[in-house]
Amino acid sequence: MNDVAGVDAQIEALKKFYVEGLRTLADRPFVHAKSLIPDQTIFTLKDFQRHLSNPLLQRANFTVFHLGKPVDYAAHAYFKMVQGTKCHFLDRRPLDELLGRGAACLLEGIDMLDPLLNRLAADIDRLNPNLIMSNIVVFFSQKGNEAYRGHFDTDDVLVLHIEGKKRWHLYERQPMRWVDKNELPPERLGKKTDELVMEAGDALLVKNGVPHVCETLSDMSLHMSFDLCDRAVHPGRLAELLLQRYERDACYAYSSPEEKLKKFLDQGTNPEFQTAIRAELAAYRRELQSFREKMGASEVHFFDRWLNRS
Repeated sequence: MNDVAGVDAQIEALKKFYVEGLRTLADRPFVHAKSLIPDQTIFTLKDFQRHLSNPLLQRANFTVFHLGKPVDYAAHAYFKMVQGTKCHFLDRRPLDELLGRGAACLLEGIDMLDPLLNRLAADIDRLNPNLIMSNIVVFFSQKGNEAYRGHFDTDDVLVLHIEGKKRWHLYERQPMRWVDKNELPPERLGKKTDELVMEAGDALLVKNGVPHVCETLSDMSLHMSFDLCDRAVHPGRLAELLLQRYERDACYAYSSPEEKLKKFLDQGTNPEFQTAIRAELAAYRRELQSFREKMGASEVHFFDRWLNRS
């Protein structure tokens, strides 16, 4: 990372685009800003290499894609027994070899690995009018080999382009579904509406449900994506709470399915149910804030008293 003041100014520019973009996104499928942060240093290719080279990196944190398919890295995971405890590590040589053969690679949960990005993610969460928890993913691709094929995301996505050039093909927004949304063949992408090229310093905000296909134009491309994950009460949890109320206020035996369904759904209008939902949301919000605080406190500062001596 470069000087703190410079990075802080870059982060403020990204946050401003994000807040203004969310308003615009209500009426548009995407918002694109060219050269929003020229010469940005929030995250760089050097940072990407540093995290991939971290001996403590977990296998769940990264995925390698070769010839359009994810590579199973389990065979390259090892451990050393130290006083009866397994200390895990990964052999990085296969990763280097695959990258040398044109592979793509993504780094998941980078906000848990980098304190600066965790603070940025906390601001991204706070500035969204909805209850969200962002997940930061860094995508590295090489010409002819992308991490993902045609797909759409179930949540809005904020993108900061870091290195290289990448063309985005965007299509008409589709009705929301949580299945059959990845690996979309051309005939299922729908009508193409827009095409844009992302370069270093560009920012993009894409609405949920908008199919897109990415194409690396330069030798390589690197971008950082913020998945703005919806953390409001899940439909499964809503059904669970409704069922709990229905069990205390049910239909008589032999009622028709229609009567049972009406009675079940009517539980949702009960003031006690509404109070329970508000309590769930408040608890989720506290939990998310606590998580960010814990991640932000993951650095050990005790030794600064000796390290910072003049």
